Amino acid sequence: MLSLYQRLILGCVLLIALVTAVSMLVRTSFVHLAALDTQVRVAETAVASLASAQGAMAHEELIAARISTGNATLSDFREQAAHTQILLRTAVEDASNFDPGLPLERLVREHERLVQHSPHDDADLTRSLETLHVELRRDLDELSARRYASVTDLRRQQNGLRKR
Repeated sequence: MLSLYQRLILGCVLLIALVTAVSMLVRTSFVHLAALDTQVRVAETAVASLASAQGAMAHEELIAARISTGNATLSDFREQAAHTQILLRTAVEDASNFDPGLPLERLVREHERLVQHSPHDDADLTRSLETLHVELRRDLDELSARRYASVTDLRRQQNGLRKR
């Protein structure tokens, strides 16, 4: 039989072990929550970045249409195209951080080719930009759908961890 002092020491050791185990569980949960939150931010950044590129391309398309009416110049178009190219490259990088399987590199190359070798006919330029814009919109919709599925799953995991 254990003495009173030994039982007291054993109880304290068991209490310390229990508190340590619970603390480790809470710490692990917080680490997982932080990792899941980072994944959500990466998904949100990818969609926002691609949406910004889409807006810039729409503005570029508008400038191309205004060239034919004489309300804009080719230098305005080239300036906007350079801005769009920067946003497209950023969007490709952000999207590949979220989902490397999305083929956005093709859009960047096509846009670059279109800007470097722009058609002399304003209508052809506008049609080519419209085609690129439709492809970009399709990619944005696909990325948004993937983000929604991913974020929904991540939120479910976060709620499970918070319930611990």
